[in-house]
Amino acid sequence: MSPSLLRILRAMSTTVALLVALVVAGALALSVHRVDQHHVPKQTACEKRLNVVFANGAGGLPDSVLLERLLEHRDACIADAAFIDQARRLMVNTQQIDSARALLVDVNNRHALTRDEQSAQSAWVDLGDAQRTWVNGDERVARPLHASAVTVATALQARWPEWSLPYRILEEASHVEWVTRDSAPTVDWYQRERSARGRVLNGAFARNFSDWQPPTYVFVITVIGMLGFCACVTGLIELREMKGMHTSSIASAMPGYVELKGTLHVLPNTNAVVGPYSKTPGVWYEVETTTSFRGWRSVYQHSAPSFVLRDASGDAIVDANGITARTSHITSILGSSGSVTRRKRIYEKLLIEGDSVYVLGELRITSAPDGSNNRHLRVAENGRRLLVSTFSEEQLQQMQCWFLWSGAAVLAASVLILAWSYVQRYQVMTAPGMLP
Repeated sequence: MSPSLLRILRAMSTTVALLVALVVAGALALSVHRVDQHHVPKQTACEKRLNVVFANGAGGLPDSVLLERLLEHRDACIADAAFIDQARRLMVNTQQIDSARALLVDVNNRHALTRDEQSAQSAWVDLGDAQRTWVNGDERVARPLHASAVTVATALQARWPEWSLPYRILEEASHVEWVTRDSAPTVDWYQRERSARGRVLNGAFARNFSDWQPPTYVFVITVIGMLGFCACVTGLIELREMKGMHTSSIASAMPGYVELKGTLHVLPNTNAVVGPYSKTPGVWYEVETTTSFRGWRSVYQHSAPSFVLRDASGDAIVDANGITARTSHITSILGSSGSVTRRKRIYEKLLIEGDSVYVLGELRITSAPDGSNNRHLRVAENGRRLLVSTFSEEQLQQMQCWFLWSGAAVLAASVLILAWSYVQRYQVMTAPGMLP
């Protein structure tokens, strides 16, 4: 691969990493959307018949008429959970309690519902029977029926915290007139249901995603994980780069990519540069000005002059063009920019004369007219960085270890979260059958 292409790739590494993260996250989110669509239950023939029964202004018809229409499909739909739920509801509403119990006996004989679904339907019938009995003046019989319905619904709610049917039974039972007159303050069962569906530790929130929430959730977690992966790889590469280099003296260093240590100095017969905001003299500065106005925009300003790296063996001129500086001399200013809606942050980095520094860069040696050799440090032809750091090699390695392990931790956490969410959404049974 040519040095120019390597230089372009290294310069675009951050952009490429972000694009790769977005592409991977988008592809995974699209895959999850397809899986989610595959898990959407297909409409059954009986559900289509129910839609016909309750369509075209059926909301204004008496329950008895709707029940009559519905029972026309009894033989074909007696094993369908949605049909059973609607038929039981209309029978209870029209005070046909015996018919409702007979329907459930037939359903039980056909094993059309799970045991818990059967119990929930029976609790609804007991609750309707209790209300009818109380209206007829027999409170002594009504109370045990009501208590039985509450007991069954409470047990189902504990067993299936995300199933709405038990909450509906308990909510209905708590608002019966002859119960509320002498009971404790009413519990908001619908609020309890919402809380149960939003729980994180038991995975309920993942199981109750809808529409585009699953792919959006996966996209965000994947982007975070991929950024952690990029931080991990960057830390590993830079750590191996530093550990793989041997520190040379300036005089003995051979041309090529080298590791040097020394102190910084201004070029002879030149003046020190001055930090625009700190007003501190030095050998190099960089100012990043970030302005927010309907978005963020960053502008960079660098000092132009080169400077000298010196050790006991000699000097090397550092070409400041493209330098990567890691320094402890930082000035940060936060303020407004002539408008309440416009904020400005100024971030100044400075290298000061006399700083002890660690340097990585490409060394070039040229001959002067007097026969001496001039040594120059610059960004490598293949794009490898020219690093000048006031932090020691050991400190830089510690920083890269932190990046490495932090990125690895973020990546591992993202993978575990996605795997756990997948299991919770697609492998854990959340409610009996298909009843809401």
